[in-house]
Amino acid sequence: MNKAILPNKKFHSINFLSLFFKLEESEYVSENLKKYFDIFRDFNTSNDAKDKEIISFNSDYIKDENRQSLIANSVVLCQKYFNGIKDFAGQNNFKKCYIKFFINEDLKLYEKESRIYLDLKIYNSNEYNITHNDEILGLSNFNTGMNSKKPFLEHKSRLFKIPYVISQKDALATKMLFDWLGSQNKITVRDFDSIFMSKFNKNSKAVVSDFEYVPVSESNFKFDKLKIKDFMDIKNGEREILSFDDFKQVIDEQLYQKRLFGNLYNDEIRVSKLLSEDMQNLLYQTRHSMIEYFEKFNSNEFYYVIQKYSNDFIKVAMQDGEFGRLNAKKSINLLLSIKETKGEKVDIDEIKNRVISALTDDNITKLNGNEYYFLVGNLAMRLVNKSKGWKKTFALTESYTKARNTKKLKMILFSDFDRYKYDIFIGDEILRKAFLLAQNCEDLVMSNSDQQMVLIGMTAKNIIKKSGEKDEVNE
Repeated sequence: MNKAILPNKKFHSINFLSLFFKLEESEYVSENLKKYFDIFRDFNTSNDAKDKEIISFNSDYIKDENRQSLIANSVVLCQKYFNGIKDFAGQNNFKKCYIKFFINEDLKLYEKESRIYLDLKIYNSNEYNITHNDEILGLSNFNTGMNSKKPFLEHKSRLFKIPYVISQKDALATKMLFDWLGSQNKITVRDFDSIFMSKFNKNSKAVVSDFEYVPVSESNFKFDKLKIKDFMDIKNGEREILSFDDFKQVIDEQLYQKRLFGNLYNDEIRVSKLLSEDMQNLLYQTRHSMIEYFEKFNSNEFYYVIQKYSNDFIKVAMQDGEFGRLNAKKSINLLLSIKETKGEKVDIDEIKNRVISALTDDNITKLNGNEYYFLVGNLAMRLVNKSKGWKKTFALTESYTKARNTKKLKMILFSDFDRYKYDIFIGDEILRKAFLLAQNCEDLVMSNSDQQMVLIGMTAKNIIKKSGEKDEVNE
């Protein structure tokens, strides 16, 4: 909203009861003081027909003799004290400050005079105003996405250019709401029952980015207890999640590495030493569903998104150079436990035992899907452990985690087997047996669950090693 009555913006007040100006503009203000106050005698500063229509609703009040007398009195008072106040500011070395005059009148008169100005300025543009039942209706100036300088924002496919019109009373109430929102030093506003609202400030103005009626409060939200099972054989891996707040915390810690809630509404998530590009992408792709669930208690998308991006969560956890394996195991425990609540059970111990049985069998059997992909993941870790790099992390397995079919997996395994053959003991029968089992598979496209089982095989304890041999990838 343009606060200045005159286009040159030398005068900053909006009624004849006040006078605001910058100290450095004193000379200009003094010379044009009467001209400024004369504007309020009839508000005849615009030739625009819509502006004149708004003024016409207050014409009787504006022309009232008593009001005209009050304007004349304001001119006399401001002229009388103008130089004294200006000199006082100069003597006390005030620089680049505002001078503000207030005429001692009733507050209701201030409100009435200011309302005339607001009626002229409250809408996005008076061009779209209409008159209905002797009342002016216009386009709201807040959260409309409408700008006359950008016509492509108009509603071209509709009968009318603008989406809706509101009364001056509602427009003023909306302005007061947005002024209040702009003063709130928080992103999510929870001051209203059953309403979720998030906002950000742009150019000192509040912009509502999300708004929804939420009939369920957090205290009334029904959260089913979750038991996190220890699928990956880690110390203290089993735990029970009893509350919604605990669930929020475990999702943030084990899937987002404590980066979720600090970035829910951050549109400029920056890559750093503490936040990888993969995590950045994951946050952008999933946070809307996290907002829906954790802020609005709407679970419609939550479980679908958790499963869709489950492998990405595991891969991000694996990236930690120091705790990659442990983080990944915790993520897998959580993801598989959530999957079980939806009736999808995975018995990792049974899969592992069948793979061990196949490794010790005299024949080369064909493993089923889960067993095969678990074996490939385990074998991949066995091979990359032979790298001579000083620090062995899951980055060495990137080619495996990007594979989308079994043909590619077999090619990578063959390449790594050839690369590290100098370090493969000729009598290491279990490794050779694992390689033959991994090659004994048709060329298949891998599903999300297949790729996940490869990741599980990578992070599980290595079963393709000789007795006493250490698993060298960082735990």
